[in-house]
Amino acid sequence: MAAKLKKRCIVKVLSMLFVLLTILFTSLSAYGHGDEEGSSKDSNGSTELDFASLSLNLIYGASIISILALSWYLTLKNPHQFHKRIVFDVIAVVVVIATLFMIFSTLYVNITSPTHGPVHWHADFEINLCNTNYELYDPIGLSNRVGTNLLHEHNDNRIHVEGVPRTLDEISLGKFFEKVESYITETEFHLHSSIGEVTVKNNDVCNGKLAALYVFAEKQSGRERKWSRLDNAGDYVLSPYSTIPPGDRLKIIFNEKNEKELLAELNGADENNIDIVIR
Repeated sequence: MAAKLKKRCIVKVLSMLFVLLTILFTSLSAYGHGDEEGSSKDSNGSTELDFASLSLNLIYGASIISILALSWYLTLKNPHQFHKRIVFDVIAVVVVIATLFMIFSTLYVNITSPTHGPVHWHADFEINLCNTNYELYDPIGLSNRVGTNLLHEHNDNRIHVEGVPRTLDEISLGKFFEKVESYITETEFHLHSSIGEVTVKNNDVCNGKLAALYVFAEKQSGRERKWSRLDNAGDYVLSPYSTIPPGDRLKIIFNEKNEKELLAELNGADENNIDIVIR
């Protein structure tokens, strides 16, 4: 009789574990393929899993299963040794699965990352639209940031890249503005600013004249630093430095002046002696 009871109990527990694990991995799979936080698309449109989010979900799932196993054991009126063994095995299995997945995902993400590991890069930026300076909207909450863990700003006019990027496109200037509810193209710029939404585009009027959008970067070249205009600014990836200098300084300018005039002002030189450099 005891043997039959033991066998029946083991079957029920294993069935429960199988169902829970099936639900867990089904939800993880769906999460990884259809959610903005759980997956991303590269420049070719293919989907990449967010292993950090999946690992976190797996930890949550393992914790829930462990708690359920312990709760079941505590509800038993006359628990036997084999009940303890079942609970121990259930918890051991889910913990080992979660741990192995975390180790694998950490190694995989670092090996496949273009930076081969975590980075901590910074770049300062200024936004001047028709002679008016603008700032991003202010952060709310304890995190004191706008954006994501990987790409954000702390109300300091500084772009922070902190973490392991899966692709360089993921940490581009265009992606940064996307993460702070704004966008930038070659001809248009939309900013979620501290005073509201602001949009400018080429051939809008500024100071009574037709104006254009420019993005300039001051980059380190040996011991010198020089301003130059960025071509395809949305695709630009910050220089790999944590301090400024040698890290980048960026200026987003919407103005009726032409490129030579603006570069002359930035570099403190005569506009007639300015060579336009597009990078």
